[in-house]
Amino acid sequence: MAHALLVGPSIAQPGSPRPAASCIGVDYDEHADPKIRESACLWELRNSATRKGALLTLKLENGAARTFLSNPTACQNDDASRCTDYRLVGYHAAGRLYLIRGAGSQEHDCALVSVRNGKVTTLPNVPHFAPDGSTFIVVNDNATTIRPFDLAIGSVTADGPALVWQRPPNDSEAFEFQRWIDNDRIAFDVRYLDQKGLEQKGNDCPDKKCEVVLVRFGTGWTTLRLRQRQD
Repeated sequence: MAHALLVGPSIAQPGSPRPAASCIGVDYDEHADPKIRESACLWELRNSATRKGALLTLKLENGAARTFLSNPTACQNDDASRCTDYRLVGYHAAGRLYLIRGAGSQEHDCALVSVRNGKVTTLPNVPHFAPDGSTFIVVNDNATTIRPFDLAIGSVTADGPALVWQRPPNDSEAFEFQRWIDNDRIAFDVRYLDQKGLEQKGNDCPDKKCEVVLVRFGTGWTTLRLRQRQD
């Protein structure tokens, strides 16, 4: 999927004017258009990230680069086995990571690419980072694959990002990230689903949707259902 080229590294200089949709240090909105988000990222990281047609190139500090090649023709022709679309949707400054959202005909993932050496850590979705930047949450909403978890917490370390806690999958619940409340609490909406993936009422959530908070508890995390959502 990616290979190295010889180029030189650099990040956009601070103080330059930025477009309204910021890329660096701003959480990715899962309802946003990845193409629009990438436009902002390519502008802000214009000295280190470029696109030429289907080819996205990311410069690295070691003088090499990582490239991601999309296949828009296969997507247009409904060729599910070859359809791929890679978009630069974020840059995590503290961890020095490019965030590349990859999408196929039915599934998606996110490659976290180290600016230092090009090491790639692949997650099932774009992560949401805590305010201090050291922790992130991943919501796995891919329905067509065998999911090892539906929620996972990761840590940004010197060796790169790594998962430190996982919640086993439950096909009767669907989580939607809302926000980090602080570095130890995360707010979600949860919906109850039937066997066909359609919304249904749950015992603790009679109107189908409840707000849930994931709370750090010692070395793990636990979910607390707060109240029924009215919207």
